[in-house]
Amino acid sequence: MATEKLRVAAIDLGTNSFHMIIVEESRGKGIVEIDRVKNMICIGRGSISTKMLDEEAMQSGIAALKNFLVLAAHHGVAPENIIAFATSAIREAKNRFDFLRMVRDETGLKVRIISGSEEAEFIYYGVRNAVKIGSTFDLLFDIGGGSVEFIIANHQGVQLLESRKIGVARMYERFVFTDPIARSDIKMLEQFFSAEMVSAVAKASKLKVNRAIASSGTALNIARMICSMNGRASKASLNNSHFSRKEFQTLYTALIPLSSAERRKFTGLDANRVDLIVPGLILVDMIFRLFNLNEIVVSDYALREGMVLHYLKDHFNASSEQEHEFILWITKGS
Repeated sequence: MATEKLRVAAIDLGTNSFHMIIVEESRGKGIVEIDRVKNMICIGRGSISTKMLDEEAMQSGIAALKNFLVLAAHHGVAPENIIAFATSAIREAKNRFDFLRMVRDETGLKVRIISGSEEAEFIYYGVRNAVKIGSTFDLLFDIGGGSVEFIIANHQGVQLLESRKIGVARMYERFVFTDPIARSDIKMLEQFFSAEMVSAVAKASKLKVNRAIASSGTALNIARMICSMNGRASKASLNNSHFSRKEFQTLYTALIPLSSAERRKFTGLDANRVDLIVPGLILVDMIFRLFNLNEIVVSDYALREGMVLHYLKDHFNASSEQEHEFILWITKGS
């Protein structure tokens, strides 16, 4: 049994990006990451208001998935061990089933649409493998293109799983009309974020939350830019790194007044996030303020890693005690 190995690929069809992670699980060694790939498809571009996925974006998505499957086969992943979940943009689109049918016909891949609360739960599985969660309650949040998930948990379990439709692509499409962003648009965004986070803020206050853990590309990119601003070498992995409220405010003050062309030259900013970083910064600013936080810890792991852990737990019919072993394994293997 110690030599038994299993390779699993988890594909996340997100609003901005399609991602895939490939891992190997062995009973003696644990869970080791083999490869990961990302493609900024922007499947949700324009669909947030129309509720229709664009034909060109769907074709780009299918092309990316075909490439993912070639990579998975190259790494020896059996087709039955490839799992794929679709999130906000696809689950809200009127033509979602047309797209999933096209994916099935052209790739053979069965994609499952997950709810916002399921997405939050998978994110929780992933994050707790990357950042140690103790006896006090932490706020976990994941900024996507269509939605943002909020989780409040400690080492004993979850007190809140919530998904809100305030993702950066959705907010950019709905509220950002000028470049640089106008003060009136910032105010509108702040008011909208504040209203959407009322229940999470109340729960966090009740449970005395004072630390936040952020996952997602937006949070990682903010952490990377802060490293650049402070003259620190940005490591390949930013997992368990953190940035203070003061450090964030310095970045916010520097970036928000800039035009898109000026932001493009900003050291450390991902070229694909030049526009979306604006609502992302405003959201993180509001999270710092409303939850009264002093710092945010960064998690490399989120939805995809949670998908893998959940799959392996079900695959091996693990008990809750065995599930804890999976948690330790993926941390060792990362």
